[in-house]
Amino acid sequence: MTGRVVLEPALPFAAIQAAFREGGWRGGPTTLTAPLLPGEPELAVWRKDGTVVQYEYNPVVGLRVLEVAGDALPPQLTALSPDAIRQALNSPDETTQLFGVLASTELGLREVRRQLETLMTTGTPLVRTYARRALARTT
Repeated sequence: MTGRVVLEPALPFAAIQAAFREGGWRGGPTTLTAPLLPGEPELAVWRKDGTVVQYEYNPVVGLRVLEVAGDALPPQLTALSPDAIRQALNSPDETTQLFGVLASTELGLREVRRQLETLMTTGTPLVRTYARRALARTT
């Protein structure tokens, strides 16, 4: 299971923390300052049986990423599907597009290259910039 996982953006941190606690994991938020969004820390780390999971949250677009070094995750935490990321990339909403671009960058999804190429010409300047970076990482 070692690798990166993008979680559903609507899943609140409290539910993520509860899933880890219920599974007997140790850890939690690691930020030294208050999160930008109350109750939504940007960083957290959990450990169990030699597995380490680092959590990162981008509050601007709601991107929740787990970096897993080991064999397991709590079963309640499922990865966002490539189809959901494709839908985000095809959204008319700039924030949703940016979420899709950042999620595809985190996962190195080659199968969304066509959507990223499209966003390089049709997206807002911000989306175009991040789409270009995403394409550079998937070559």
